[in-house]
Amino acid sequence: MTKKSYYIDILPGDLDKGSPYRFDDDGVIMTKIPYTQNYHYHVTSIASYILSKNKKRYIGDNIKWLIENIDDGCYHHSFVFPFYPMTQGWVGGLAQALATSALVRYGYQDEAELVWNCLKKHCYNGTSIEEYPGVEILNGWIYGIFASLDIGDTEFYNENISHLEERLKYYDLGRWSRYDNVDGFPSSLFYHKVHIKQLSALIDISKDVSFKKHIKEIVDRWKSYNLFTLYMNRLVRYHMILKKHGMIDTYRRYKKRHRWNTGC
Repeated sequence: MTKKSYYIDILPGDLDKGSPYRFDDDGVIMTKIPYTQNYHYHVTSIASYILSKNKKRYIGDNIKWLIENIDDGCYHHSFVFPFYPMTQGWVGGLAQALATSALVRYGYQDEAELVWNCLKKHCYNGTSIEEYPGVEILNGWIYGIFASLDIGDTEFYNENISHLEERLKYYDLGRWSRYDNVDGFPSSLFYHKVHIKQLSALIDISKDVSFKKHIKEIVDRWKSYNLFTLYMNRLVRYHMILKKHGMIDTYRRYKKRHRWNTGC
């Protein structure tokens, strides 16, 4: 790689999350789309695979896929995720950000610029990076901030750091973090750990003393969780899901989730 290791050792690709995946005949990673038995090429997973700290096979094949599938800088997804407002062909900020980082770190600066410009055009609302169309999700936003550093867009980085510091209060539940700005569910344990590592990395990167102090206070609170905190936040999450979707619909959704994970 042309630059130092990626900012954190947890990435949103399915390898780290433990979700189903496989490789095609060319070694490109494919992931199972939630609530289906279908495998698709998902830019987030492909870029995460490339950025992973662990040395793996097929890196060149996955980079080649990223380069060959740029459409005017944008990656248009042929599938949708349940529960978010998207239609086929959507462009997402997280996928664009991780692809930017993956490409620039392997020396494909021109291609990375195209991908980055698409993010700024389609996935930035002037305040935050939208992981899905119209949806602000904390981890996706911060991965986008990392990408701004990789591509060298200092103005964009400074602007987003300022907005992030202002909006973190909406994601701060005290000893736990919130996942997105749609439902406001407490984060899963996986994404709570991601948030802590992301903010810790931003503390290390930043030269702003007041920013570092403010973010460290949040990180220290979020690090103070224990098993009881985890249990209570899971209860809150389940309660919110039940309240929104009802008992029968919630049961169906979790049953679909089980089938998606197990394939049966």
